[in-house]
Amino acid sequence: RRLSGVPGVSDVAYGVPPLQGFTSTHDVPASSGHPAVTLAETDVGADYFETFGIRIRQGRGITSSDDSTSAPVVVINASAARAFFPPGAAVGQQLDAVKIGERHPTVVGVVADFPQEDVAISATPEAFHASAQDGGSPFTISIRTSGDAVSLTPFVRAAVHDLDPLLALGGVTTMDKVVASSTAPARFASLLLGAFAALAVILAALGLYGV
Repeated sequence: RRLSGVPGVSDVAYGVPPLQGFTSTHDVPASSGHPAVTLAETDVGADYFETFGIRIRQGRGITSSDDSTSAPVVVINASAARAFFPPGAAVGQQLDAVKIGERHPTVVGVVADFPQEDVAISATPEAFHASAQDGGSPFTISIRTSGDAVSLTPFVRAAVHDLDPLLALGGVTTMDKVVASSTAPARFASLLLGAFAALAVILAALGLYGV
């Protein structure tokens, strides 16, 4: 909430950004309903997909109401939907490959595949947990701005300092730089730069969940 109040900040999200990998991965054995799958899992906060402009194809994204008092939910990408469910049937189903606490979560949304590690690598099936439900504390905050991202960095640092003067920030970068560092061909990077042009400062901050 503090960061949302910084002038020029339009969206704030928690979780590993595109092109930065996942929280974890694990192998899901084959069953009568699906082949063997390597499933990536990522803890995210409310409005993660909206902040990065990731299209929600079915259902909804993670919201602030997905907390420890509500039933466990998960959002999956299109690759995971194809791996585990018949076409168009994922939303409303239980995802047995994932546990939040002692319960299997219900799929509430399906999002479009997006680059997770490199724009030249096909998307891995991925499940996105609400960090407020599984006790995760995402290490990265991503901010979408309506203006120059770099110019807002001092204001963001001040907001974090007001929250906790002892909180150590790691790196500060922009999505432009993240995309530029990708090893993919330049034509793919150019397309992604346009998609993420408005995305701003990523603060690699330990334990910053709850701002």
